[in-house]
Amino acid sequence: MRLTRLTMKSFAPFADGEIDFREVEAADGLAEVHMLTGENGTGKTRVLTALIAALGNIGPLQDRVRQDSGTELEVDAYFGESPEWTVSHGKWIFKNGSDRSQIPYISSCGHGMAGSGIALLEDLLVDNGTEIKPGKIHEFLTLNGASNSALRLTDFRKQVAFERDASGVKSPGRLTKCLTSLESAITSITKEEFSLLLQPGRSTRLLAKWGKAELYFSEIPDGLRSLLSWLAGWVVFQAEKFDESDDPLSEPVTLILDEPENHLHPQWQRRVLPAIQRLFPNAQIFVVTHSPFVVSSLNVGWIHKFTRGDDGLVHIEQAKKASRGDSYMTAVQEILDLEEWFDPETEEEIAKFETLLDEAYDGDSGHIEKMRKKATELKARSEEVLNLISNLEAQFNRTMDARQKASPEARVLEAQS
Repeated sequence: MRLTRLTMKSFAPFADGEIDFREVEAADGLAEVHMLTGENGTGKTRVLTALIAALGNIGPLQDRVRQDSGTELEVDAYFGESPEWTVSHGKWIFKNGSDRSQIPYISSCGHGMAGSGIALLEDLLVDNGTEIKPGKIHEFLTLNGASNSALRLTDFRKQVAFERDASGVKSPGRLTKCLTSLESAITSITKEEFSLLLQPGRSTRLLAKWGKAELYFSEIPDGLRSLLSWLAGWVVFQAEKFDESDDPLSEPVTLILDEPENHLHPQWQRRVLPAIQRLFPNAQIFVVTHSPFVVSSLNVGWIHKFTRGDDGLVHIEQAKKASRGDSYMTAVQEILDLEEWFDPETEEEIAKFETLLDEAYDGDSGHIEKMRKKATELKARSEEVLNLISNLEAQFNRTMDARQKASPEARVLEAQS
């Protein structure tokens, strides 16, 4: 299943309109990504809650929309030409604060999971007799993290151990493949060998082997805990959902992710999205990010830019196709609209210098003196500021020299000489 369009009416802060989620061509075995970018307050996470509601968990959306708001939302989906479904298209409708979906429900025809870059996973001792019931939709389709993700992850690791014992030297089973893929994904992001280990006893405890260290979950760095909170949870729930599939991670799924860059060093930020695309190759991924490193890491997908217009409403520009080779600088300037390069205080001082520079161009000696003084102060800040101010000052000197040579007095003196 693919979500194909979101239509919005009276959905603050947006202007009425729609977002088309176009299919990616030539994906090279990578999952399709739709990246939502924009300043704080432009409604990116609100869009995620609308998609989550269409997939079956309406709670996060209702928390963000007043009953009397008049909000109307529609999410269109394409199920594919399959005898499994009686129709190939479906629509989810939200009106007057509640679900008004048509049959068939998107949530019954598709499968989705959500997460955010929050370090929620905690250390846990699991009693060996603990019964693990099938996951409920609010546990894996939420931006706040599954309430029992550590419990499920521990049980999943135990099932892998049972599977390995049963298979002996035979080819790895379905759960073992899932675990191996998860461990490889985290290794590719952190560049340290990662694996999950069991510490047996009356109660079972899960350990993370990262590099040469074996760590309890309470000892794991927050960046790694954040990854495990949602990424490992997704693997577990996907394996549970497709319990008869030989390759659960290759089954179709809608993945919704809010700010995965939280707690992550830029090196990890630039690797996390490609790792997800490889781990779930047939997924449709919706991700919100403020990180230029995450933005520039996207080679296959679409970027949807949210901007606030003069009317005070948020408008969504036509999606830009992600391209290979875009730099962080391109992401900062063209996608995230950040034009400043220095800290706020330095930017303010540079602005003052530019004002003095404009005044100095009128040739008044007092203005020129003030400009020179501010230039001297700024050039002491850093080598980058020194180069910037020196170039502006050199341009000023050339302009003033040219003016002087072009003046009538200069031409008379040159003729007399």
